[in-house]
Amino acid sequence: MRLTLFLAVAAGAFVLAAPAGAQSYQQDRRACLHGPFDYERVVRQCTAVLEAGHLTPLERAIALNNRAIGRGSADPPDIRDLTEAISLAPTIATLFYNRGLKQSDDPARAIPDYDQAIRLDPRYAVAWAGRGEVFVEQKQYARAIRDFTEAIRLAPTYMHPMYNPYESRARAKEAMGDVKGAEADRKLYMPLWIRADKVRPGPNVSGRRSWEGWLTK
Repeated sequence: MRLTLFLAVAAGAFVLAAPAGAQSYQQDRRACLHGPFDYERVVRQCTAVLEAGHLTPLERAIALNNRAIGRGSADPPDIRDLTEAISLAPTIATLFYNRGLKQSDDPARAIPDYDQAIRLDPRYAVAWAGRGEVFVEQKQYARAIRDFTEAIRLAPTYMHPMYNPYESRARAKEAMGDVKGAEADRKLYMPLWIRADKVRPGPNVSGRRSWEGWLTK
């Protein structure tokens, strides 16, 4: 009698637990693949989704990318998730941009990734600026200025706390001794910065072309 009662209770508990587990998976799946993204939880959410294994190759690439972004910077950088994501979805420019960004201290690796991001999406303003930053670190200021100029041409009103190609170009000009050129760049972006939150971004700075590296399904 007790054994029968125990089995009945255990079976009931399993029935109740299964939907709860499925619901938790669906919540993690939505959060990982669709956002909004929470840096404090996205790594756990995407890990749960990846380990469950119920993903298409594209979905897995997105989950790997978002987990990599959620992990932020590390020294040395861990690029394994992005490398696997690229193998699954080699035509998504953002994956190459994100891997290049994580390897910005290693120009031999970062520049080819930025190059590929730009080849895949020539209007990817943020990738042009990212490559420009690496050229600055290499003291290749003329090449950096060309990249920042192209980023500005593609997205002249796009500003972000972590993205300002006008200021980056100004710093490169200063390094070349062009103080007046640097001052001119700063005068250009100050009005834009003040009203940045009111500017409607164009298609080349939204979604997969914005500074934020998240991907959505």
